[in-house]
Amino acid sequence: MCPICIATVAWIAAGTTSTGGLSALVMKRLRKNQEPATEPTNKEKTWTRTRKLRQR
Repeated sequence: MCPICIATVAWIAAGTTSTGGLSALVMKRLRKNQEPATEPTNKEKTWTRTRKLRQR
């Protein structure tokens, strides 16, 4: 491949990576600010409890 083609591929890959990271950051911020719409189900409560125990 010619140097220009390699540079173009690298530029596209870097743009895609940074866009994905930016999108993930925005979604994390948006989801963090949302309140749960309903009371969690028993399955969700069990999952939350299990997750908290594993983090210890």
